[in-house]
Amino acid sequence: MRFVTSEGARIAVLDPTLRTREYGRRAIRRLGHQPKVFASTAEMARCGAALAPKFDMVFLAVEGDAESSLMQLKEVKALVGHWTPVLCLASPDQVPVLSDLHWNATNEVIVSPTSFVEFCCVARMFMRRFGVSVSEPDPAWDCYRFSLLSDTVEVAGERVHLRAIDSDVAFELFSHAGHTLTREWLYSTVWDNREDTQSRTLDVSISRVRRVLDLKANGWDLRAVHGMGYRLDGPAGESRGVASREAGGVSAKDASIAAAPLGVPDIFYNRRVAAGILGQAEGK
Repeated sequence: MRFVTSEGARIAVLDPTLRTREYGRRAIRRLGHQPKVFASTAEMARCGAALAPKFDMVFLAVEGDAESSLMQLKEVKALVGHWTPVLCLASPDQVPVLSDLHWNATNEVIVSPTSFVEFCCVARMFMRRFGVSVSEPDPAWDCYRFSLLSDTVEVAGERVHLRAIDSDVAFELFSHAGHTLTREWLYSTVWDNREDTQSRTLDVSISRVRRVLDLKANGWDLRAVHGMGYRLDGPAGESRGVASREAGGVSAKDASIAAAPLGVPDIFYNRRVAAGILGQAEGK
């Protein structure tokens, strides 16, 4: 398998069904990696030869009988490379037949998950099999503890339920606390570019996150950065939003100072933020 960068593994989800395709996208992002979703192999092929070979693994929902499913697998392998791991998500009737076909060590077939929680468990299992690290199931920042397998957050011990989109937005903000995230980054990560970056959808979600999680009362500041996006800062002395987990032997706080946040390309992240220069320019 290819070397996984500090931005996380690039994982493709190929599924014609929107509901399960969204399960896959959200699960992969929650586990700390970069999802790219497609409705068909034709759509993946249209992305061009420069993109497809860069995927570290693929989650493929197969359709039809065993013969057509095998053809789907061959088409995907031709795009991403023979040794790229592929997890085939099949119906209960397909699994016995597909399991008897010729599968190499990088392919696996299971019954397609029917819920977001189930998809998270399946994704975690497959990633670990190929040595891809996954986020802790309940990362915490200060008095906020997130459940990656649901859309709930414990706020000072009290469980709060968020809408799915709001939960994803909140997780991205806390994961990169102390950094400015552009509107483009948030839309591409949470909505997978399905929303106009100039729409008010993000702003409405931000408003709900701020209110439902009672950020101000708990010493957190979520504010708009003019011409860029949004920034979340924690209580004094904890503006880096340190999560209760280790990252490659370095604490999350140290890692955020040393390099760009997990999953944030350099174009969306300015290292001056870590040095405090941008914060001074914003009047902090």
